[in-house]
Amino acid sequence: MTQPTYQTLAKEFDEFDRLILPGNTTLKAAQRAHLDVRRRIANDPWISEIHVADFLQGSYARHTMVKPPLDVYGQPEKADVDIVLVTNLSEFEFKNPETVLQGVLKWLEKEYGKGRAKIQSRSVKLSLPDVEVDLVPTSAPSEAQKAALRRYTENAVEMETRSADHDDEVLNPDEIFGPEGLSDDQWVKEPLRIPDKDAREWQDTHPLATLDFAVQKNKDCNSKFLRIARALKWWRRRAAAQPGASKYPRSYPIEHMAGDYCPHNFSSIAEGLTMTFQAMKADFDRYHPHSKPQLRPRGLDEEESEADVISRLTQDDFNAFYKEVCHAAETATKALSWGNRQEAAEMWQGLLGKEFKIPLAIPTSSAGPAGAAAGTTVMPTDSPSPRGRFG
Repeated sequence: MTQPTYQTLAKEFDEFDRLILPGNTTLKAAQRAHLDVRRRIANDPWISEIHVADFLQGSYARHTMVKPPLDVYGQPEKADVDIVLVTNLSEFEFKNPETVLQGVLKWLEKEYGKGRAKIQSRSVKLSLPDVEVDLVPTSAPSEAQKAALRRYTENAVEMETRSADHDDEVLNPDEIFGPEGLSDDQWVKEPLRIPDKDAREWQDTHPLATLDFAVQKNKDCNSKFLRIARALKWWRRRAAAQPGASKYPRSYPIEHMAGDYCPHNFSSIAEGLTMTFQAMKADFDRYHPHSKPQLRPRGLDEEESEADVISRLTQDDFNAFYKEVCHAAETATKALSWGNRQEAAEMWQGLLGKEFKIPLAIPTSSAGPAGAAAGTTVMPTDSPSPRGRFG
């Protein structure tokens, strides 16, 4: 039996990932900003009294950040970096969580000036010239968690400070948790509580579980998952800009879907991204058009928490997003098995934009799915089928 051939376009996907990554200037600016905020926290008499620990969360920490989009003037928007500020404040004493956010706001304005910070639903955003820093306060964790979080903070800050003095890579996803790792420690399994101004209550969150998931998933995918996540986020940004497209979901929910639907076994980014689109479509089929899936946050007990990563996604937005996923799955599947390398690249460029480069034309004996061209890889017939979280 003839084995299927897959058009991997390995060099083109390598170049695409390089072009969508934030530049070193952007990463260094984010690094300087978060280290400055954290130094000020450690050295300030007032906030250091309530400070237990601090650590990074978000795409900067997970190495899934893509370069910022351009604003209406064609200039790059500011990069975001998120800091979790673990405090010793009691929820019972601060029953109205907005009080804590107001305190963080006043401190940031004292340090950086009036008008530089504003309260959001669950954080306080600090706007610096080239970076925005989201400071997310928590209530007091358990005593065991406090000690471990302090150790983690010290190790992480030391690692980032060393990197800040050199021109080397800002983030190494294999060292996100430092040399000892976190996965096997019991304290990591405990969620933290953050204020929700709009809901007027404290809510569970587990940023370390999200971070740990990204690290473990990347290991399971032979260090290819982070690239799949970045590619999916880039595809979604481009798709959302098209006329009639849904505005949401975006950013972290897209990364969460990458984690749920990306398979562990694939040989190339082209195959892995195609299988991710296929798995999303297969799972979304059973929800469209009258309901939508529920994406549980990492690390929270599903029996105790009804939290949903896409809870604010309207049915209309999901239906529009579903159509975009169907188109992406169909196009990627076609490109993966297409016989002409250049034409396959043109299909990927249609999905991913001009950052995906088209190679020079190579004469082939035939085009279409049946003909194998230079640069294709013969795949084993027992290649795993895509399965999503809900599949």
